[in-house]
Amino acid sequence: FLLFIFLIHNDFRLSNIKLINIFSVFLLIVLSFKIFTSFDNKKNLLFKIKQLNYFHTQLNEVTKSAKLHNEDILLSSYNVWDYELISSWYKFLRFKGLKNDIYLKIEYSIKDMKNEVEETFFKRLKDVSTSSDKKNIWTTNPESDWGFKDISKFNFDNRCVGLSILREETKIIEYCEKSHKYIYTPF
Repeated sequence: FLLFIFLIHNDFRLSNIKLINIFSVFLLIVLSFKIFTSFDNKKNLLFKIKQLNYFHTQLNEVTKSAKLHNEDILLSSYNVWDYELISSWYKFLRFKGLKNDIYLKIEYSIKDMKNEVEETFFKRLKDVSTSSDKKNIWTTNPESDWGFKDISKFNFDNRCVGLSILREETKIIEYCEKSHKYIYTPF
């Protein structure tokens, strides 16, 4: 549009052909960038849809199994970076109407943490896993966000429904007869 106004004021002189070529190249670059960006956005969107469908399928399987047998649920965490995902699983299981007790088993220790952020996440997950009153300090809704039961009261001899949150396919410790894996793939 600006080029068109410029050319009108300059009476379409031949010297303006160079300007048109430069503008055309610029326009081609911008349009190419927009096209490639839209392909990336579509690819990301399709990946997110796939992940959401996978989560929904796993959620339904765990819910069905827990409702069918009315057994406790043991959620096993193998990576401290699954911090928010752990809370999401708890919330969605409750949203699905499960009244079963849900426990969190942490499969790593403070020694495995590499930095201060990981240490903070670990301490918070430890608070959640042990139903510590400390979680009231760092969360506004401890029971609705992090209402896990104290892992020390979990009876490993009873039947249960297990859910392991993983970042990759790996061997897990199966504490429950009915074990499910949720493999989270970050982008």
